[in-house]
Amino acid sequence: MRLAVSIEKSAKIIGFRDRRNGAPAPPIEAEPRGSRLRICFISETMHAGVGRHIVDAITGLSERGHEIHLLYSPLRLHPEFLATIKGQRNVYCEAIPMARAIGDAAFAVVRRIRSYLTAKGPVDIIHGHSSK
Repeated sequence: MRLAVSIEKSAKIIGFRDRRNGAPAPPIEAEPRGSRLRICFISETMHAGVGRHIVDAITGLSERGHEIHLLYSPLRLHPEFLATIKGQRNVYCEAIPMARAIGDAAFAVVRRIRSYLTAKGPVDIIHGHSSK
């Protein structure tokens, strides 16, 4: 039961819609001031369904006052998705070219991500999405 409550609360925090009727999830009470999270999204792709999901999640989290860092690859990118994300408050974006396939170039990507997180961190949550 505790897991179900946690999932329901997470969905409301992010701002998901109820799949049964398409209505927005009911708002939850504002979190205490000290509970602002620093969240880093890492995604190799920013188009199609993955891009839409990331836009929705970042928009919902930003509207709730959380600080969001998006590390994305410009190689598979829908420009409108990035423009929407960059228009949000408390959102910082960094382009890091990431190949779709796993290979030796992935080591350089890991170093760039680590360097970014060292300079801008710490963050509370790292959410990898379509990034191997």
